Amino acid sequence: MGLRKVMGSNRNMLIRQYLSEAVLLSFISTFLALLLVELVLPLYGRLIGRSLSMNFSGQPVMVLILFVMASLIGLMAGFYPAFYLSSFQPLEVLKSRFRTGARRSGLRTVLVVFQFAITIIIFLSMFVIYKQSRFVQNARLGFDQDQVLVVHRAYALGERLQTFKNELLTYPEISCVSHTDSLPGRHFDPNGHHLEGRPLSEGHTLYTMSGDHDFARLLDLKVVQGRFFSKEVASDATSAVVINETAARMLGLKN
Repeated sequence: MGLRKVMGSNRNMLIRQYLSEAVLLSFISTFLALLLVELVLPLYGRLIGRSLSMNFSGQPVMVLILFVMASLIGLMAGFYPAFYLSSFQPLEVLKSRFRTGARRSGLRTVLVVFQFAITIIIFLSMFVIYKQSRFVQNARLGFDQDQVLVVHRAYALGERLQTFKNELLTYPEISCVSHTDSLPGRHFDPNGHHLEGRPLSEGHTLYTMSGDHDFARLLDLKVVQGRFFSKEVASDATSAVVINETAARMLGLKN
């Protein structure tokens, strides 16, 4: 800064130079970041099992946001050297008489620590996202979701639902058909329940769904104790329930 002033640069010239350099560096960084995202996005898409792409051709608002962000970041980054450092007297700087002082040194320390903290948080976030993605891919869900096709709103068939089910089973490619009002990971209805012989104050909110006797075979559900619904037992259609192990523990059932 001192050399530039000695060579004839005034403060306004230095301010324009530092701001323009900072904004230019911000735009270059933004371009490189978008290029890196474009290169890495297919790899990340394969990791999480999704098709991801980045297309700004039909999103002018997103392009405008990136342009504004790059400009603001560049101006913020160039503000300190442009307005503060350009105010120094060149003679004091060249004679090494300039001292920052404890307060300015503390501010620099805080900014450096803040920058490293952001970097550490980003790397930790990447690690957590990676672990969560691997967990989602490899976790045992308790049911088999492969080769399952879901037909929504089949209840609109009404009394013809069983006929539709029988018709589907005539295709050799279809090994099992079941009808239900929900699916694992979808909406479950919360309802209050309590065991017979116990007071209402000992009730619990259980999330329930309705399914037929083929539901367990369709998703390959494993029954730990007891049995699943059966066609041979007429009362199963009206008064039988199947609970999971969490509900058994919540209700205090040993058997």
